[in-house]
Amino acid sequence: MYRTILLFDVEGSGLRDDVEKRVVRRTLYEVVHAALSSAGVERTRYRTEDRGDGVFLLVDPSVSKPRLLHALLHSLPEDLADRNRVASPGARVRLRTVLHGGEVTLDEHGALGRDLDAAFRLLDGAELRAVLAGSPSAAAVCVSAAVHDGVVRHGHRGIDPAAFRQVSVAAKEGPLTAWVHDPSGVLGDVPGTARTGGGRDPQGPQAVPAGTPGPPETPSAPETARPEVPHTVGGNWVNGAGAGGDVVGGDKTTTTHHHYGRG
Repeated sequence: MYRTILLFDVEGSGLRDDVEKRVVRRTLYEVVHAALSSAGVERTRYRTEDRGDGVFLLVDPSVSKPRLLHALLHSLPEDLADRNRVASPGARVRLRTVLHGGEVTLDEHGALGRDLDAAFRLLDGAELRAVLAGSPSAAAVCVSAAVHDGVVRHGHRGIDPAAFRQVSVAAKEGPLTAWVHDPSGVLGDVPGTARTGGGRDPQGPQAVPAGTPGPPETPSAPETARPEVPHTVGGNWVNGAGAGGDVVGGDKTTTTHHHYGRG
């Protein structure tokens, strides 16, 4: 069945002691549920699976992806920033996040599928890790090529296409094309990356200092070789039970499965 796939992973979780890990995981679930709530998504509309230092969600495809992405870009980092201000260093949470969509299979053990595997490859990608490590924000977001084409490039409210950089993420199955939200320009001019075409320039027009020479003129061809050209201006969520007691169709509340380690 088709599901929207949302992945979250805590930065530096392996450096925490067990007491800190409990606090961090509690914060993780609180901010994830709060972000989904800010997007107007009820808990009966998504299924969660625990990953120890992270969590992933399978969301009903009827839920708006623009609203989900808006929450990941705004509500989630703002909530984390507020919590981190009053938390001890070992309890502060910074998250890598991936938004994807695809076909998944649910059985008695949980969820599986190639699209889910691809989402985890993006979550582990060096580019997303680098953006979070170099950014003042407490969250970094990566979207798949499909989500970029279907959502980001259209410039919905609160989503600036020019703030996303195209990357090629190395994976065992071969490179994956994705887009990382990098408004601070952490990736710089990394080979193989590119800004989104279209969208506005977040820095606006660049002023040219007075006296700066212009580009060299290209020699004109002889008049006889140039024809006259006139100048112009312009130019469903299936009703019934899901695997492991999770729900569907709002008949039951979501059940959280605890699985450790990543496939």
